[in-house]
Amino acid sequence: MTLTIVCVPLGGALAGVLGLRILPALGWRALYAVGGVIPLAAALLLLRLLPESPRFLARNPRRWPELARILRRTGQAVPPQATFVDPDEQTDGRASLEQLLAADLRSDTLALWGAFFSCLLAVYLGFNWVPAMLTGAGMSPTVGSAGIAAFNLGGVVGAIAGALAFARLGSKPTMLTMAGGAIVGALGMSAMTLGPTSASPPIVAMLGVTGGLINAVPCSRRLRK
Repeated sequence: MTLTIVCVPLGGALAGVLGLRILPALGWRALYAVGGVIPLAAALLLLRLLPESPRFLARNPRRWPELARILRRTGQAVPPQATFVDPDEQTDGRASLEQLLAADLRSDTLALWGAFFSCLLAVYLGFNWVPAMLTGAGMSPTVGSAGIAAFNLGGVVGAIAGALAFARLGSKPTMLTMAGGAIVGALGMSAMTLGPTSASPPIVAMLGVTGGLINAVPCSRRLRK
């Protein structure tokens, strides 16, 4: 699950690396064009190569032939007229908002909402504003692209490391440590001077560390779920 989730910061890192190459040579319009073409190409490729969920297909008898073909591709011996069932299928009802805010669940619900909101606010503020913050302070677009690439690459490393620590040490100490480190990193970043004459390597390095910790927290929370 974590390896799937880290594709979000990995894509952000790729965007930063592309920006380092394309912006100085071709300008921002070409960068937007490349950024639009790559997802379209990936969507067409996935449409062709990504199989449907076997559980979903098992619940739709009309699509059993498709499920049989997928299972045969994975080496399963499937008879021509095979029928399928999903033994793990459950009919759990969906909790209402009123139930989530009942007395016995209210504190947990509000705490989870606050945690997810805060984590994702920090992540997407970084995604959206790191390049603008650096270039607005007078640094070059190249530094802006390097900063967002470092922020996202740190997120990939942090999310995987957080998942490993989660499995070894448990959820509570891992997430509290990462959240505390993210706060310290953000405070350290706020004390740094940004300007045309500022040294870029320490800034980019701090963005990588802080991005790793910030991204690791919501990824670990999804793994816990």
